[in-house]
Amino acid sequence: TNQPLGKMLRIDIDGDDFPSDPNLNYAIPSTNPFVGETGDDEIWAYGLRNPWRNSFDRETGDFWIADVGQNAREEINVQARQSPGGENYGWRVMEGTRCFDDSMTGGNVGCFDPSLVPPVYDYLHNSGSFGGFSVTGGYVYRGSIAQYEGLYFFGDFSTNNIWTLDPLAKNPADSVVFRNPELPVNAGSISGIASFAENADDELYLISYGGNIFEFSSTAARAEWNGDDTSAGTPGDGMSWSQAENWTRAGVPDQLFQEKDELVFVPGSSTTTLGLGGDRRVGGVRFETGYTLNRDSLTVLSGNIRVSPGETATINSDLLGETANASLRKRDQGT
Repeated sequence: TNQPLGKMLRIDIDGDDFPSDPNLNYAIPSTNPFVGETGDDEIWAYGLRNPWRNSFDRETGDFWIADVGQNAREEINVQARQSPGGENYGWRVMEGTRCFDDSMTGGNVGCFDPSLVPPVYDYLHNSGSFGGFSVTGGYVYRGSIAQYEGLYFFGDFSTNNIWTLDPLAKNPADSVVFRNPELPVNAGSISGIASFAENADDELYLISYGGNIFEFSSTAARAEWNGDDTSAGTPGDGMSWSQAENWTRAGVPDQLFQEKDELVFVPGSSTTTLGLGGDRRVGGVRFETGYTLNRDSLTVLSGNIRVSPGETATINSDLLGETANASLRKRDQGT
């Protein structure tokens, strides 16, 4: 901690000169973890090899750090907004979740020491769908595409693989999804994922080292649920997931939703019950009213449920019993 290499530094670029060093043109926050302690005052966190593209979740304030590995693993770290700093993310004692140097020279702790903060996810060096050789960090998605809301996007410079990770999953490492098949480019080509970026409207971009910039967009239409429980067993009563009369799609009444449509349940009657029988695959589901879950049915009351493309959600009893389905989650309550 006596050198800035491999660290996260936290400075106040608009502050006065640091009193003890008139050569600095920035201030050091007094709450930095090594102020008054052994170690450079600028250091916020350490144990990083080559952080490449870091970001703040603009909704939660959590800090995401992608760290390029040495010769075997690439890793993703996350730091909660309320962190006081001072985390040791392990390098060079650890490379991701594997031991790299257990010599304990220079006062280092040993491999797998509990003081080392492990990555939320790491992957091996290979050319497969879940491998790569140089990680590029991205952002937690807060844009307009419903099925990606709240997912952390990242990629690999060498393989051009793109993935998402669900921060709210019971085990985020198990929630990683390979996204390339559903993200075809409509022009140009991805040649080295150098960075991701956001615009003022929360939309996500991918920057290719080859010279192209891509915006993440969707061709999905908005299909609104227009059924209710005012009667039973008739078209439009809201009792059947598969009846076209219960959906208004893209402004045209009575059109059955299509795969990858964004399904929106708008406020209407006080409760709306949906039977979830059959195999229905959709791009995203958002409730603008709410929901409760009962055996073999879903009552819409408030909240948010997402069904990923190509995934099928089966409701057996209630959401708390659905912990095995990574594609089904309740906001802020994990998988």
